[in-house]
Amino acid sequence: MACLWRIPSLRMTRRRRLLLLLGAAALAVGAYACTPQRPRAAKPSHTSTRHEIRKLLDAGVAALAVADTTGSDSTWAWVREFYAQRGDAPAWSGREPHRRATQLVDALQRMAEVGLDPVDYDTEELTRLLAQAESRGPIARLNHASTLARLDLRATYAFLRATPHLRDGRVPRGALDIDWTPATRGGDWLAYLKRRFERDPAQSFAELEPDHEGYRRLREALSRYRAIAAAGGWPELPPGPPLSEGASDARVALLVRRLAMTGDLPASVRDTVFDRRLVHAVGELQARQGIPRSGIVGEATRALLNVPVETRI
Repeated sequence: MACLWRIPSLRMTRRRRLLLLLGAAALAVGAYACTPQRPRAAKPSHTSTRHEIRKLLDAGVAALAVADTTGSDSTWAWVREFYAQRGDAPAWSGREPHRRATQLVDALQRMAEVGLDPVDYDTEELTRLLAQAESRGPIARLNHASTLARLDLRATYAFLRATPHLRDGRVPRGALDIDWTPATRGGDWLAYLKRRFERDPAQSFAELEPDHEGYRRLREALSRYRAIAAAGGWPELPPGPPLSEGASDARVALLVRRLAMTGDLPASVRDTVFDRRLVHAVGELQARQGIPRSGIVGEATRALLNVPVETRI
């Protein structure tokens, strides 16, 4: 029996085989083109964030719309130099915010513990940008590079504002006469940021706090006063005749409670008699506050004791 390829009527020419193969290929391509394809999600890159950072730097500090512009020119100069040395590369984020960005916001929100106001460092806006940068929503992802750039610049700006305030203190410009300027010791805060920004910002901030007993006592007093305020404040001594050794009435009990709350007495006791212990405690309070030491609660001492805890804070 002859092989099929030898039968002339069944033999396929090379040209026909080629045409059939091309037709099959065309059908395959057409079928693929008709099949719905899942779009690939665009991934933000360092390059796009870097581009957005450059645009913000060129626009100037006004583009950040920071709440407090006191000293913003010098701080912004440090910000520009920092990113110039990095080639505009982000410092607090990659494709997503770094952990230390969250740590910075947390540390700035605790500035109240050292007598500084977190609002001065735009913590609310930093928190919003951080949440937006971590969002997986379609709008958030579309603006991801722009959000990361704003977060990065604001984080750097806040760090460079907070560090000199922690070391030297912050005097609000509105509290000074226009002819006065707060003195600072200066410092290469840009170099400090470059050395420290990869660490937990809370540790860097703690290193800058004054290291002497007076500061620690002030910080403890601030914490104690805030706890007293949260509990409703201290009692007010009502008017009446001076309280001195041997006095015995309801006002003495209020005095004992008031002095115990601020640590001027070792512990609160249920005592309505003005004894030697109270004479000593009142005398110490008077000496500390610049009132002649007598151990007697007259009008000046009563007014001192009745200053609201919010004012003390």
